[in-house]
Amino acid sequence: MKIVHIRNIANTHRFVTAQRELGHDVEVWSTGHPERKLNKFPVDDNNPWTDPARWNLWMLSRWKKLREFDVLHVHGGFRRSQIVYKFLKPLIATHYHGTEVRMAVGHHYQDIAKVHFISTPDQARWVPDGIWLPQPVQLPPTPTYKSENEKPVFAHFFIRENTKRTHKVVEMFKKAFGPLVETRQETHQGSSTVSDQMYEKGQGMRSYVGREAELRTYHGIPPEQVLSIMQQSDVIFDQMTFYRVYGAVSAEAMAYGKPTLVPIDQALYPRDCPVIIPTVERLQLLASSASVRERYGRQGRTYAERVHDMYKVAKLTIEAYEAHL
Repeated sequence: MKIVHIRNIANTHRFVTAQRELGHDVEVWSTGHPERKLNKFPVDDNNPWTDPARWNLWMLSRWKKLREFDVLHVHGGFRRSQIVYKFLKPLIATHYHGTEVRMAVGHHYQDIAKVHFISTPDQARWVPDGIWLPQPVQLPPTPTYKSENEKPVFAHFFIRENTKRTHKVVEMFKKAFGPLVETRQETHQGSSTVSDQMYEKGQGMRSYVGREAELRTYHGIPPEQVLSIMQQSDVIFDQMTFYRVYGAVSAEAMAYGKPTLVPIDQALYPRDCPVIIPTVERLQLLASSASVRERYGRQGRTYAERVHDMYKVAKLTIEAYEAHL
C-alpha cells in the first residue's frame, strides 16, 4: 500500500516507521514545520501552514504525485480554507490530535474522509465515528522500575505552562511535601544556574525539594532528553488539565515502567488503565513506598505493551484503510 502522511506532528514519525516496517511504501509531507524534521523524512518547508492560498497551490502543484497514493493520512484535521481536499481521489483518513476539534479550528469537511482517527478518546464527542489510535510508543527493551535517587523524584515536562497547568502540579506537590526549597538548573549544561527569564523562554529545569520527595519541572526539553530524564525518575506527574485524558508523555512513562499521574476520566479508558488520578494522599503513598511505585510501574508497562506499542497501533491504521479501499 502506498501511503502519504500530511503534516509531521504528534509522533507522525512513529506511524511512518512502523508502517514501513510492516511492508508499506510510506512518505510524510510536512507543511511548514522545519523544527519537526524527524528521522530524516522528506520535508518541504516552502509552504507555511498558516497561509491558506499558498497551501492550496502547494497541494495542487503536487496533484499528479498525490494520485499515486492509495491513502492520504491527514494529521490535524481540515481547515475551512483547505478546499483542495474536496477534489482528491485517493482514500482520505483524517487524524485529530486534540486542539483542532476542541477549539473547532480543524473539524471542517469531515464527510470528505472515509476514515476518522482520534488520538484521545474524549474527542469522540465531536467525532462520533472516530477510531481511537493510542499514542504510538517505541517500547524500550528494559523498563526501569527503580532508581538510585536519594529521594523519590517526580518529573513534569511542559512546553506551555497553561497547557499542562504546571502551577497546579507544583501546588499539589507543595500540599503533599511542603515547605519546598526551590532551585534552578540549565539541564543541557549540567548544573549551572540560570535566570527566571531563561527558564520562561524554555531552557532548563526547576527543582522543588520537599521533606520526602523532589519535583523537577522541565521546560522545553528535546524529546530524546525527555526519555533519558524519564528513565532516571521515579514518578511522572504529567498534567492537571480539564480534558481528563492522558497524552504522549504518560504513554512513554508507562512504557518505561513509571507510575503516571493524570486526572483522567477512567470511564474513557480500558479497565486495566493504570494511570493514577493525583491526590495529596496518593502522592504521599507513591513517595513513601518503593513497592507501590514498582507495582504501578509494572502495570503501566503491561498496559503500554498491549495498547501503545507502535506496531500494534500502526496495524490499526492499516486495518482501517483496508476496510474502506
